[in-house]
Amino acid sequence: LGLFGGLVSLAITLFPVLIIHKQWIIPLIRDRFAVACLQNPVPWTGFEFLLGIGYMAALAAALALFIKKRPVAASFALFGSSAVCLFLFMLIFAPKIEAYSQGGPVAFYKEHANQDVYVRALFKSYADLFYSRKKPGADPRSHDKEWLLKGDIDKPAYFVARVTQTKRYDTDTTITLIRLKSEYGFVYYRREP
Repeated sequence: LGLFGGLVSLAITLFPVLIIHKQWIIPLIRDRFAVACLQNPVPWTGFEFLLGIGYMAALAAALALFIKKRPVAASFALFGSSAVCLFLFMLIFAPKIEAYSQGGPVAFYKEHANQDVYVRALFKSYADLFYSRKKPGADPRSHDKEWLLKGDIDKPAYFVARVTQTKRYDTDTTITLIRLKSEYGFVYYRREP
């Protein structure tokens, strides 16, 4: 319990420190997409590491209570601190991690949610369906990526691709996409009907 809890609290402590000092870890990452996502200027206060230290202290207190043969108090300390840590992690860390992994595309999908357009991710994702508020019963061809890219579409289509996919969409002469922007690991396109 102490070893596992120590590893978890160490990870929670080190994660924000490493993300704030990205220059320490970027040379170790070989994935171009991951490096581009880390360039997103997500705001960190610098105090997020305190969550890991607090959790480590609570685990130490719980272990001390177990050693003193107070299993009920130790269990409350252990489970209570784990619940509080998980809640705070979801509140503080999860939105920041989401901003790195898919913050740009989610904002793009929301931007086009109430417009009469097609919106499609060119990689495996359901975020485009959810955040663009795609309704059931729409044109069944709208689920066909090739039709949206090359077919006779009846309204504008917007696409999101990862930077590692752009070679196909930028060089294929059978696909007429207009590149809108490229930022933080993603490239955004538009296709006119």
